[in-house]
Amino acid sequence: MTNKLRETFLQEPTLSISFSSNDFYSTLEKIEETGQPQKIPNLKNLGIFLENAGSSIKLNEDPLGENSTVIIGKPFKTIDYPIENKGKVQKIVLYLEENKQEYTIFSDKKFPVWLEMKVNKSATPQNCVVTYHLDYSLGKSIKDIIHQFQTISVLIKSLITDTDSLVPLLNSLNAQVIRLTKIEAIQDQCHLIIKPNCLKDIYVSDLKIDKLYWSLVKHKKIRDVAKLTSLRCILDKDNNIDKTIGKYLRVVLPQKKSISFYGKSIDLFYVNVLCNAIVSRIDRKDEQANIFFKDSESDPAYISYSAFLDQEAAETEANKATEEFAKYKNAPTIEQLNASLKKDFLSS
Repeated sequence: MTNKLRETFLQEPTLSISFSSNDFYSTLEKIEETGQPQKIPNLKNLGIFLENAGSSIKLNEDPLGENSTVIIGKPFKTIDYPIENKGKVQKIVLYLEENKQEYTIFSDKKFPVWLEMKVNKSATPQNCVVTYHLDYSLGKSIKDIIHQFQTISVLIKSLITDTDSLVPLLNSLNAQVIRLTKIEAIQDQCHLIIKPNCLKDIYVSDLKIDKLYWSLVKHKKIRDVAKLTSLRCILDKDNNIDKTIGKYLRVVLPQKKSISFYGKSIDLFYVNVLCNAIVSRIDRKDEQANIFFKDSESDPAYISYSAFLDQEAAETEANKATEEFAKYKNAPTIEQLNASLKKDFLSS
């Protein structure tokens, strides 16, 4: 191959578009004003060419018609910005756009979490508005989404030295990391595979996530915050429960329950323990009894519980629950457990 021929083939080809339009200059003004891509409608004489080494090839052999539209936009700058993330240097690609009013800096929108910063040109001092955008379906896995949240958090702290005004935003990012970390742990504990798009399409309450995380993953006994005023049950006719009036009643209530978690079904075996229940009266009719407890706003009756994936493990726990009654009586609430986790997370 001759040098000239080699040069011809090695050159980067360029794509050129030619057209005529009465709206071209007004569209350019809109682009300059907004910084956003704009459509140019009603094109005439549209031609698309591939050019290389002085040769030109027309790509549209057939006329596209006078109603054709092309979208043009202002070019943006790219910056390779290094950050230190968990002891490793990571390069983040940032993009810079501008219009008459502001600069816009943003990270790659192909990731499930991306950063956007807008800087007003005329404000003194310049006002910077920072937000993040989220699309779970773009993540490869829950772990990948967690990593992207952590990366964006590090990026914000690296770009902006005065982060006091960004505390709510950083807290929001941390909350997302904690929530997703819990979901991933539940997924692994229950041997599930939760696809990232399910995080977007299926709503699961924070309370359900917390209950599963603390009971199944961390094996905690949990106090339910609901105030218990009565208990309905079926008793043998010879049962002498009436003698418990005015006394504390200790009852262990096993329970099986199937719950839905991001489209997956989980069978749970609960051990519910009645705590702090002083019997005030008992209404009996045949074998049915409605047991009422002393009403106290400051020290009410409540249920504490543990949960298991294995029925045998739940039965073993139920058999020894009365012996470990103090652990159930003094069990923390979900709110208390979450507070300790948040504290540990922020200090790590």
